[in-house]
This record gives sequence, C-alpha cells and structure tokens, in this order.
Amino acid sequence: DSSRQAALRTAKIDNLLGVGWENANELRKRNPDLMSKKYFAVAPGAIWMRTDKADTPYSKKDVRRALMMATDFETIKETYCGGEAQILSWPIVEMKEYKDAYLPLEEAPASVQELYVYDPAKAKTLLANAGYPDGFKTSVDCVSTSADYLAIIKDMWSKVGVDLTIVPYEGSVFNGIVWG
Repeated sequence: DSSRQAALRTAKIDNLLGVGWENANELRKRNPDLMSKKYFAVAPGAIWMRTDKADTPYSKKDVRRALMMATDFETIKETYCGGEAQILSWPIVEMKEYKDAYLPLEEAPASVQELYVYDPAKAKTLLANAGYPDGFKTSVDCVSTSADYLAIIKDMWSKVGVDLTIVPYEGSVFNGIVWG
C-alpha cells in the first residue's frame, strides 16, 4: 500500500483504486489537491460455501443462517471499515447502475433481515439443530488482503464453536485456484 500511495503522490501513476478508508483520509489530508471518489468495494466480505456436498456443514440451511447471525456486521462496519461501508443484503451493492436490482435490507423479508442481527445465542441453537451442538472446524481460502477481515470473522464465529482456519494466498495464486 505504501508503495502504491507513494507512486500516486509523486505522479508516477494517475489513478489508484482500492484505497482503504484510513489511507484515503491520510492521502486527502496530505494532498489536498488530490481528486477522489468514494465508493463501496464490491463484497469484500463474501464467503462462498460449498452447499452441494451433503457431508459438509454448509449443506444445511440452519448452519448458513447461524453463521450469518454469528457475524456482527454493524461492528465490522464501524470498526474495520470506519463507518465507511454498506452492509450488503445480497446480491448487489447500491449503485445507480444497479438501482433496479438493488434491494435495501430494510425492504427485505423479515426472515432475511433477521440474518443481519447479531445473535450468537440463536446461532448456537441453529447449529445444534443442524447437528453441530459443539460447532465444527472449517477453513477458508482467501486472497491475502482479506486475511484481516477474516480474522474478525474467525473471532466472531469462535464464540459459537466454529473453528475457522484462514488460508491466505497471493492474489494471482488465489485467482488461479478460483478459476482452476
């Protein structure tokens, strides 16, 4: 990040995407003439789960619901994102280009809204109902830049008995895995 920002400050590059809120604020402060546009990143928090294999916890709807309820989205928004985030109600971020496809969370059915309320007790009950009263062990492959975010998720999920191992990869290696 520091090399990318230095290249922008010294005009070696004209454009820099993907600057986090803390770095963006510092860049604006140090470079008041710098033009910037604020936008929300696309789903940095999406965790894809294999639901097609019956022998995995993710094949059970109650497990997926439990993991949502074991995730404190408001805390992530306020701390990790400095309040500069939008809690996504799948499938798409609010943008003028997608206005006809976007569904605000407050307009979603109650069963969907419930998923975004942090409720570890209910999450534990759902896990028990799905056959995982003591939780389970799992892992997530990710691009290394997502590891900090996933460390927050790991901590939250541990409170309901889910032991998450984070397996970070350099970006091009991760993309090769995904597309392979």
